[in-house]
Amino acid sequence: MTVTDNEIYRIIVDIMDIQNEPENIFELDNWIRQIGLQEVYKKIIQIYSINLM
Repeated sequence: MTVTDNEIYRIIVDIMDIQNEPENIFELDNWIRQIGLQEVYKKIIQIYSINLM
């Protein structure tokens, strides 16, 4: 199963729960431009995994 960049982006936004927060979405977009979508996804998963422990 292949996941598209748009699907990964939506997953990140859902995990962060920022659907209605334009300022946070803007910051997320900047972060993605700086380090790339895959790296942001990895970091978000790591952060939220630690928070669940």
